[in-house]
Amino acid sequence: MKAVSSGQPRFASSVLIFAVLLIVAVAAVVVQHRAAAKLERENQALHSMASEVQRLRVENEEAKRLQAQAQELERLRKDNEELHRLRNEVRQLREQKQEQEKQQRTMTNPAAAVAQNTTKTIPPVAASGVIAVPAGRRAWLGIFLENLPPVANPDGSLVEERFGALIRDIAESSPGAKAGLKGGDIVIALDGQPVLTSGELHAQIQLRQPGQILTLDVVRNGANMRFQVTAGERDQR
Repeated sequence: MKAVSSGQPRFASSVLIFAVLLIVAVAAVVVQHRAAAKLERENQALHSMASEVQRLRVENEEAKRLQAQAQELERLRKDNEELHRLRNEVRQLREQKQEQEKQQRTMTNPAAAVAQNTTKTIPPVAASGVIAVPAGRRAWLGIFLENLPPVANPDGSLVEERFGALIRDIAESSPGAKAGLKGGDIVIALDGQPVLTSGELHAQIQLRQPGQILTLDVVRNGANMRFQVTAGERDQR
């Protein structure tokens, strides 16, 4: 009976120890579970933060790209404005150059300029191609005419045609000589009408009557001059 009674406390102690160990084990499991849950939450938070960082990084790269595009567009806009300004400047320079060339042509070829602004009455052309001059008394100035040669490049290519009539020679004591005309003068207009060729000038003179005063605009050594010539009669030469 004493042996049985001494074993009961040992059994109770064992049960108590087992219970304590079980409680400790359960507590450890709970702690571990809580720690794992906390770690999981922290891990999720880290993943969320990493995703946010990645998103912010992408947005930052996109912002940089958009900023670079904006800077490029601004540069292109300025380049376009500069190009537009240069085009306007080139256009103005071209217009100025054309105007200068026009003025130079007017100075070197006044008859062509007069022809652009003046309507000229030209005698009828006969079937042979020669300007027809009515029969009868004809005016005579005593000047010998020829066409002006065109301006050409050294290689012989034509640059521009020159208008007017060149006085190649002039008869001594003729109406033209008495009025002051000289050989080498270029007649560019007769009575305000442009002279394009020597043939036209010759025909126009012969349409006038002896004694009629003719106004000749000429170019002499680059200077414009005007002469009043009283026409003589061709038969009196």
